[in-house]
Amino acid sequence: MIAFVIALLLWLVPALVLQIILVLHHNKLKMASPAILWLVPYVGAVLTGQELWAERKDRVSREIGLEGFDVTEVRYKHIDIEDRSNEDITVPLEEAIVVDESPVRRRLIVDVLNRHPEDNVSLLERASRTDDTEVSHYATTAMTGIQSGYEARIADLESAYKEQKNSDILRSLRNELMHYIDSGLVFGTVLHTYEEKLDGVLTELLEKFPGRRHYHRDWVENRVRMGRLDGVVEELEKDLNEWPDYMPFYRSYGDYAQAVGDSHLMQEVIKRAESSNAYFTRDDHDWIRFWEEAETQIGSGPQEGE
Repeated sequence: MIAFVIALLLWLVPALVLQIILVLHHNKLKMASPAILWLVPYVGAVLTGQELWAERKDRVSREIGLEGFDVTEVRYKHIDIEDRSNEDITVPLEEAIVVDESPVRRRLIVDVLNRHPEDNVSLLERASRTDDTEVSHYATTAMTGIQSGYEARIADLESAYKEQKNSDILRSLRNELMHYIDSGLVFGTVLHTYEEKLDGVLTELLEKFPGRRHYHRDWVENRVRMGRLDGVVEELEKDLNEWPDYMPFYRSYGDYAQAVGDSHLMQEVIKRAESSNAYFTRDDHDWIRFWEEAETQIGSGPQEGE
């Protein structure tokens, strides 16, 4: 009943308003038969009334052809996924950067520059040697910018530490120096200069924080990389006596043995590591296996007099 009253009002009110307009402005309407406008407000009312009448008479619910869906029925349903573990669906970025198509190379190098170029210095270096002038220019410019950024941050931290002697600044300086040295952007005398800077920073950190074993490891590794081996063995022995289950010290000891070319010392270090309670990562196991196989190959080489 309420719906019928609403429909009637929707029918009568627009019709009444339209009649008033037609009476007041009949002479201004330039239409041959303005009476056609009388039908306009009735269209919606007629359609509404027809719909209400059909619903009341037949009670027919219209179906839209969609299957009912219950989320609880599929929440824990098993879904089979095609196994593509052995399918090569990607190309390593290092290989894609040297493809023959210049547009592809340019898109790749721009993508690297927009993400984290500091983490892809080796890729940028490779891209700088391509025949594509534009790609080479992008890569070279990026490496120059990264290098300038490192040197500016290091200089700022050095100046700040001179003024404040703050341990947090010293630790930040150590991090920047290590990242810059490991980036592969510096060589020769420039590299040696920053290794010297790192040696001084690590020496100060060891004085301030003698119980931080990773500073001891960093000092040893930097000294081995520099080729300044005096005092390295003494430091390693002291560190292993204090932290016998810290595997990075054994790896650093192995780096020293490799630097001096002492294969017997390398094997002694490996045996000490294996007999300790040190935790071995997969990389540690690979490192041990590599040097054990290298020793086996040396031992099985040509003997004197053969």
